[in-house]
Amino acid sequence: MKNVLRICKNDLSRVFSSVVAIVVVLGLCVVPCLYAWFNIFSNWDPYGTESTSRIKVAVASEDKGETILGLDICVGDQVISALKSNDQIGWVFFDDTEDALAEVRSGDCYAALVVPEDFTTGVLSILRGDPKNPELKYYENEKKNAIAPKITGKAQTSVQEQVNSVFLETIADSATKLISVAEANGISAESGLDKIISGVNSLADKLGFAISTIDCCTQLSDSSVNLMRATITLMGTTSNTLDSTKDYLNKIDNSADGANARYSDTADAVTAAIKQTDAELSSMQTSMKSLFKDLNKYNEFVSADLASRIALVKSMQASYSEMATALNNAGFTTLANQVQKLCYRLGELCTKLESLKTANDDNLNEIKSAQNGVLNEISSVRSTLKTVQKAVNEDLTPAVNKTVDAVHTASDGLGKILSNSKTGLNSISKTLDGYINTVLSLKNGLGGAKSAAQSAVTELNDVAEFLTVFKNSDQFKQIVEAVDGNGDKIGSYLASPIQCQTVREYDVTSNGSCTAPFYTVLAQWVGALLCAVMLKTQVGRSCPIEKPNVFERFFGRYALFFLVGMAQAIIVSLGDLWYVKVQCLYPFKFVLTAVVTGLCFSMINYALVFALDNIGMAVSVIVMVVQVAGSGGTYPVEVLPEIFRDLYEFMPFRYAMNAMRETIGGMYANVYWENILVLLGITLGSVILGIALYYPCLKLNKMISKSKNRSEIML
Repeated sequence: MKNVLRICKNDLSRVFSSVVAIVVVLGLCVVPCLYAWFNIFSNWDPYGTESTSRIKVAVASEDKGETILGLDICVGDQVISALKSNDQIGWVFFDDTEDALAEVRSGDCYAALVVPEDFTTGVLSILRGDPKNPELKYYENEKKNAIAPKITGKAQTSVQEQVNSVFLETIADSATKLISVAEANGISAESGLDKIISGVNSLADKLGFAISTIDCCTQLSDSSVNLMRATITLMGTTSNTLDSTKDYLNKIDNSADGANARYSDTADAVTAAIKQTDAELSSMQTSMKSLFKDLNKYNEFVSADLASRIALVKSMQASYSEMATALNNAGFTTLANQVQKLCYRLGELCTKLESLKTANDDNLNEIKSAQNGVLNEISSVRSTLKTVQKAVNEDLTPAVNKTVDAVHTASDGLGKILSNSKTGLNSISKTLDGYINTVLSLKNGLGGAKSAAQSAVTELNDVAEFLTVFKNSDQFKQIVEAVDGNGDKIGSYLASPIQCQTVREYDVTSNGSCTAPFYTVLAQWVGALLCAVMLKTQVGRSCPIEKPNVFERFFGRYALFFLVGMAQAIIVSLGDLWYVKVQCLYPFKFVLTAVVTGLCFSMINYALVFALDNIGMAVSVIVMVVQVAGSGGTYPVEVLPEIFRDLYEFMPFRYAMNAMRETIGGMYANVYWENILVLLGITLGSVILGIALYYPCLKLNKMISKSKNRSEIML
């Protein structure tokens, strides 16, 4: 310890023996402080009205306005008037839009706000039943400055909110004026409400008359239907009497005709369905053979088209199942069995297609097996289709034709005689059936109309009753009194019905006070770095001790760095408090934080240069640059890139700034002392690092120093 003090005393005597050394040391103590103070002053209140009012924003209005019910309204003029009373931004007003835009493009204004000529028309479009959102045109010059567009952007939002407020105030004021004009012409709110109630009651009465008319029409339609049904019954009796002698023969003939048509249609339908199915299966088989050759197309088919193919086959299966049931009911049991076998084969095809979904994508053999199963099953289905078609051609059609021809030959003559007589009666009967359906449809429609009318009458009566009660209530009188001549108040309320109260925790009065921790800490690091660059860390030949050890070398020379660091800390902290006048709730702890920070930063820089010489200087600069960008001094650390968020925990700036913020805004628990302890821990770690690396890096430092000296251009 004695040798350390001797080295320290020797260093101080050599400093005071040279005027230049004294000036340099004084400069090291003061210049970094100026850096902090000037930056704090420049950031004192950049978002305040006094500052933002100097940011120029051009404003021009082309709004032509509009006339509504005799009232001339121009929302654009009201926007201009509102902006003229707004001192948050330096609004510059122009009569021509091009002049305003020229100011933005030239850089004389940061932005321009233009009110288009149809702005009022858009605002009042809601009154025409076709509401459209009017738009303000906002131009900004983002090239001129990075922060200015953010400030003018807030102004843009403020203007939009102000325009919305003006719109609501205009609507409310216009409505109040209209009410005043109406009352001046003898039209009061009470009389208007009476007319509405009278109109509602009149409409309800008319709907009641319509309901009575609907009831009469319904009764008339019932009578018409009964009469036409009686006529049809009479015609049926007449036809039976006319054909009594040939009734049995007619039944046979009619049955033969029906059977002939039904069975012929059945055969044709079955044949057409078989052909259509075979064509679709043939197309499916051809396309799948092509798809199965290309694995990519096959994968696309499985993911996109397989479901539709399965649905198609299931639809076929359902159709043929219904066909089999119909054939069986008609007595064609053999053919029905063949069709049922076809249904079974279609079901198997569905199963094979489903297997394509579950085939293992990594097992090519399993995919090929599933594909071959599908193709084979399609072939089986088509073979079954041919068997069904053969049964239709050989069994169904010949049997039907032979039977029906025999019946027709026996009853053809007599059928012709009777058909003419029945044709007239059937035609009349069908016509009357059509009339009956029409009248019944009309009756159903009248029933729906009656229900709707009754519901409307009920609702209209409720509305009339509500309006009558409302007209006689105190609330109606209060509304009339509130609206009468209070358009401004109502508009202001509607423009901002909800207010938000901000409660500030740890209130800091100025932005400069918020940035003071960052710039103060940064200035102290710059000061410590300058000391490490401009003052020698190694004890030279002037050392009063012949062979000092590494501990004596380290702490002996560091004493000078310590004194300069303490001077920097005291000057910059007291300057913040007395000269810059930053907010500070705990001045002593603020100065104490600066002192601990000066101790920590001076030790970090001294240890780096002591152990690593030129490399240590470079490392110190790098550490400073990383901390300036990533310590959260200007932007929250959460918005910074991931690498800075990861390094944030290891940055000394973080703990120094957090401790200073506690003294400026207010204390919370033990946060202040926790940060102070971390700074002291970093100081101790720097001491250990500097001493431990001195001898291992000594040879490397000498080699780098010798190489640097040979260049003859580096200090």
